[in-house]
Amino acid sequence: MTSNKHAESYSALADPESMLSGLVPGVLPSAVGASVVTSIINLATAVLGAGLLGVPYGFAEAGWLLASFMLLGSGFLSCFTMHLLSVVRCGA
Repeated sequence: MTSNKHAESYSALADPESMLSGLVPGVLPSAVGASVVTSIINLATAVLGAGLLGVPYGFAEAGWLLASFMLLGSGFLSCFTMHLLSVVRCGA
């Protein structure tokens, strides 16, 4: 009896449309998602949170010169990756 109850709950988790139905009235479940502003805020908190902890330690261990080059290189690679993602998404 309990295994049947667990099977029903797992089947509900396997179907995302049933989980999202009713969250936003009049909107299809496939259209429910994060807005651009929410995505930017989530990205900023992820980057700033990791940076606040990791960058000072990296500078202390690597030294100012090497850490500066690595930081600039990481920034360049991040910008290049975002450019590639925008090209793929826009189809250009």
